[in-house]
Amino acid sequence: MVDDPIARPILDEYYALPDTLDASTTELFDRFAKNGLEIVINDDGIMRLATTADLGID
Repeated sequence: MVDDPIARPILDEYYALPDTLDASTTELFDRFAKNGLEIVINDDGIMRLATTADLGID
């Protein structure tokens, strides 16, 4: 049983991989955003949300 609210969207994305491997990076990040998943990066020891520039999609 999944008890963390973010765990279900992460697992859903993981299980969808075989059907979504041909999607673009932008489509992947759009799906993440739609499902409330945010990408966090380590910026010289400070954890922060990644920008589109960080992800190379701007």
